[in-house]
Amino acid sequence: MRFGGPFPYTGPLADKDTIIRTAKAVEAMGFDHVWIGDHLIYPKEMKTPYPYTTDGKLPIAATENFFEMFTLLAFVAAHTSTLELSTNIIILAVRQPAVVARQIASLDALSGGRFRMVVGIGWMEDEYEAVNVPWRERGRITDASIEAIRALFEERAYASPWFNFGATHFYPKPAQDPFPIWIGGDSEAAIRRAARLGDGWQPVGPARDDGWQKGMRGRATWLREGMQKLNEERAAVGREARPFALLNSIGLLSTTQDVVTMSDRKDQLLEDVNILAEAGCTHLNVLFNELNSKGPIERILEEAQWFAEEIIPQTRHL
Repeated sequence: MRFGGPFPYTGPLADKDTIIRTAKAVEAMGFDHVWIGDHLIYPKEMKTPYPYTTDGKLPIAATENFFEMFTLLAFVAAHTSTLELSTNIIILAVRQPAVVARQIASLDALSGGRFRMVVGIGWMEDEYEAVNVPWRERGRITDASIEAIRALFEERAYASPWFNFGATHFYPKPAQDPFPIWIGGDSEAAIRRAARLGDGWQPVGPARDDGWQKGMRGRATWLREGMQKLNEERAAVGREARPFALLNSIGLLSTTQDVVTMSDRKDQLLEDVNILAEAGCTHLNVLFNELNSKGPIERILEEAQWFAEEIIPQTRHL
């Protein structure tokens, strides 16, 4: 099992010094990767409700720093040596794939093959309007973008209703061959996209209920069912022999409250990791709520250190 540690790419803790400190700390603790979310804009009058809260409001303040992901990941790569760098997710359809291909190749080459890209379609229609990309075509454009990026890496011509180009020289190549592109999302379309075009799947999955074991076991059942559909689709298109990753999340969203710490829930966390491993997960993002926290960062890093010492050694083999 591989684990993703805390990283404040947005929110009150997202500043240069804290970013450097956190990246170096989680690498030294033995976490395998950090992940960075993606948005181009936050409209002051947003017409699209946020889909993961009951009131449709953002869980973070739109007035806090939100760094551009390729710039920030390159910055992190320069301050670390082994830490893997991941998007979570990149809204690919709002970007020109030739530009993204160049960013991917440059970052992966300069970091020594430490970058992977998780692709999704996003939830904010406002964002698509801002760059003049049709919202209703976002899935098809995303698929075409992935195909176009891979064609550029392989110096092949590519033609679609959205992107057309002849065979072109492309250097540097990504350090990883093939470069890992994972797919984010819970929908049937996301599962099909992961099967046909992806090297991994990163769903959100159903939320935990009040009974933690029942909730995580419910999520594990959902993941197994999704992977069964995904593997059937992979077999249908002849991709079943390719390596494939499955990532999900664990943690305590309220760790910044004085009454709740990681150590309060050690048995729960160990059980969660085992349940998700049995469901096929190869990677886990560990949630420390650093994006909503005003700090101090010491509290979050103490929690991360505890997790690295008490949970990772007992579950690394899974």
